[in-house]
Amino acid sequence: MEVLIEVCRSMGWCWCWPKKRLEDGYDLEHFLNLRLPIFWVMGPPGCGKTTIATALAKASNYRLIGENKPTGQKRNCQKRLAWKSDSSIYERRQIAACPNEIVLNLLKEIFYLTCDESEGYILDGFPLDLRQAKQFQFEICKVYIIIYPTLPVDAFLKRFFENGGSREDREKVRVNHIECSQACQEVYRRYEQKTLKCVTIYETEILMNSLLCDLERFFGYHFQSYAQQEEQV
Repeated sequence: MEVLIEVCRSMGWCWCWPKKRLEDGYDLEHFLNLRLPIFWVMGPPGCGKTTIATALAKASNYRLIGENKPTGQKRNCQKRLAWKSDSSIYERRQIAACPNEIVLNLLKEIFYLTCDESEGYILDGFPLDLRQAKQFQFEICKVYIIIYPTLPVDAFLKRFFENGGSREDREKVRVNHIECSQACQEVYRRYEQKTLKCVTIYETEILMNSLLCDLERFFGYHFQSYAQQEEQV
């Protein structure tokens, strides 16, 4: 039976079949039984992931879990990562070397500690690549929806320079942007039916209103409009 569950979990069929106990000590059975929606917001650097994830969290009251990386640092599992939640229960951590296993264990801890107080989760900057996406679904649960903001390289470089980026770093950040885009594209091809792809060259209000309309039209999620969010600030 355990083998069957693991096979089904790897194929994304096992939301209702939780693992009883994890090696890190977090029993996620209760979290899985709640069936809370989980959104991934992935994309290359500078594409507006955090802006979208923050606005989406405000519109939905879902718990925002973010990734904070030092400027100019390549996106891979061996670099420093800081996962944070807006919950007072889970404080931000700095990790010197962060393979997928550590990132996933931190997420398991957040889910374990906060699931009773959460309506859903939005993961900003996750996954980094297809391997991380598959490992999340194998070890934790299925993702509900993936938001995939993209930005053409020329538009990204223009934004990079406007924000004070150095011209000496132009080629490095350009290559990094392309590599990250390719990694995200692999995730998109694997989970296309769950993904909303958008180009972030428009103003935030226009982009978010379009995104929220698409979430309602294609997936049935009715969230607060961006204008309503601004009125409450």
